[in-house]
Amino acid sequence: MWSRATDASWALHREHIRVGHCIIFHGPDPKEIYLPAAWLEIEQALKSEFQYVVDHLDQYPDWCILQLCRLIYSHRSQDAVVSKAQASDWAYDVLSEWRRHIEQARKSYFYRQVTPEESQFLLAEARNFLEFACVQIEQARQKPSQPDETSGAGKGH
Repeated sequence: MWSRATDASWALHREHIRVGHCIIFHGPDPKEIYLPAAWLEIEQALKSEFQYVVDHLDQYPDWCILQLCRLIYSHRSQDAVVSKAQASDWAYDVLSEWRRHIEQARKSYFYRQVTPEESQFLLAEARNFLEFACVQIEQARQKPSQPDETSGAGKGH
């Protein structure tokens, strides 16, 4: 076992557990055990998630595009409890200029049904989506939450 193992995304995982994304076999409600994560903790965890995307963009462009949708949504809404599916649905509606990217990433990641040409498109375009996401995330960090643009994606808690 790793003696210094840490979970850089613990704030995110804790929030998912607190809203019931877990199975309780025995014991108290997780809300009684785990304190809510502060936005600063969540934001730090989101930075770690973003770095993982940067490091794996060329290996998993479909997953990375969907994760970037999730990161954009989370920063805009300050709600990190959202699935890749929910965030990509939101992004498909809100980020209309990126629909092809999102649609092909979903087709590849969720259904594993892409042509070689579509795979090549994802690989070639993932970095452009990353650059777009960087701008979106930075803009979101500079202003307060915008519920009008984010309502409906992850509000199940």
